Amino acid sequence: MMDAIHVKKFGSVITDKDVGSEILRLAKEQLSTHGRVQIDLEGVVTMATYCAKQIFGTLYIEMGPENFFKNISIANASDDVKSLIQLGILNALNAD
Repeated sequence: MMDAIHVKKFGSVITDKDVGSEILRLAKEQLSTHGRVQIDLEGVVTMATYCAKQIFGTLYIEMGPENFFKNISIANASDDVKSLIQLGILNALNAD
């Protein structure tokens, strides 16, 4: 049984690149061990767009859309945080 990554342990506002790197590292670790990961955003009020790009944009580009949506579960995200994640993925896609 995989453990969810509880992002709120890093704070309710995710704006630090080192925190983004750690969340990405944890996600990749879960993916390599279990093939799936749940990222629980309960208690996260907002996230810097560059952190969303760093975490979710990187995973989306590396995995491709089908595997991203099949193997990454985003739980308990507010509508605002979901919008930031979508923006982060868009920014990653447009970075090339």
